[in-house]
Amino acid sequence: MSRESFLADLSAALGHAPVLDHGQPSRTDLLAYFATMRDSATQSLAAYQEYAQSFYIHTAYVPGDRTGDVSWPGGSCDRWSELVARRRLHGQRVIDCEGYAYVAAQLLTAAGWRLLGYQVIYLLPTQTTAFDYHLVAVLEHSGASTQQVYIGTQRPSSSAVNEAFHVWPEAQFNVRYGTIEETAELAIEFASRQAAAGPQREIAPLRQRRSVAPPAL
Repeated sequence: MSRESFLADLSAALGHAPVLDHGQPSRTDLLAYFATMRDSATQSLAAYQEYAQSFYIHTAYVPGDRTGDVSWPGGSCDRWSELVARRRLHGQRVIDCEGYAYVAAQLLTAAGWRLLGYQVIYLLPTQTTAFDYHLVAVLEHSGASTQQVYIGTQRPSSSAVNEAFHVWPEAQFNVRYGTIEETAELAIEFASRQAAAGPQREIAPLRQRRSVAPPAL
């Protein structure tokens, strides 16, 4: 998988060379390309993964930035223009889990997936730790069989539990799951309230919340 092979497949499917902005295809061409894969969950997931790996990088893997978090206008990534405005590193836009979840929701719904909503996976905060969370888009495809995916990185997971293990392989005892909400912002706010109402009431202020980065693929 590579940027070149993704663009070649996109060009072949659309019958014309894509419009590129700093080497990246436009939202219009991307949606049209993913719409050609409405009958194949497998193909559309593979295309998402190739696109995400080729054109985006998690902020935690950018030299000099280990926070793992991006400050999105309005509190969460909910517009393509917010993605376009992100800075680039070697041609890849710098995003976090919220960015990946939004990209997956946009492209996979064009490919026939149904967006069930957004879910937050988080670690219970303590007196010394902030509200560390990981956002995923939850999507479902009804073909020969019904398939669900949870996406907050470059690669899909088959369940929230699998995604949590990918993000926090050594901390499963402390992982909690928010409810699936209509928007990313609602999912984050609901999980924040869940965490504050949990058994560990002496916690760091939840305004100190941050999304986290999974281990490198």
